[in-house]
Amino acid sequence: MNMTSINEEAKMNGNIATTFVRKGIRPLFALAVLASLTIFSVHAATTGTLKFEGVIMPGTCNLDPGDISRTITLDPVSIAVFVDQVSVGTKEFQLTARCDLGVGNVTFAFSGTPDTTDKWRFQNTGTAGGIALNLSSNGTTIRADGTDSARTVTTSNGVASLPLEASYWKAGAVKSGTLVSQVTVNITYQ
Repeated sequence: MNMTSINEEAKMNGNIATTFVRKGIRPLFALAVLASLTIFSVHAATTGTLKFEGVIMPGTCNLDPGDISRTITLDPVSIAVFVDQVSVGTKEFQLTARCDLGVGNVTFAFSGTPDTTDKWRFQNTGTAGGIALNLSSNGTTIRADGTDSARTVTTSNGVASLPLEASYWKAGAVKSGTLVSQVTVNITYQ
């Protein structure tokens, strides 16, 4: 007996279970068929809520690898040039920060030990006497005492470059020897 004839007889009798029993179909099989025809609904035992959080950072900047630990060597000068000049032997260079796109400005902040006689200049720890280091950007002194020691540069294509000048500074009676001065630079950005 096929399913079509069973369905037709069930329609006439109005009860599919009776039809299965009359035709000699086992009740367990009939129950399985009935169960497969029943539509099951699924109920959730528990519901939950997922919360998502995050932060969008503006990007980062780093000093160019060549500027992280860099020695700027000033050209040698004669002691005689200090007779009528205070600042001599100017060496131009630049510091560069490489930034992610979206960073608009980079601030270069300088710090170090001020000279004992001129607080705007950086102390010489070399052997020359009466000499300090003068550091400036675009002709304006970057002061060692921290009162005017930061410069802000706008980025262009992810790069911020700060032009700088370093020179010997007459801070007293000049004596021959070496100039050694250490200046720390920190960058911040936005």
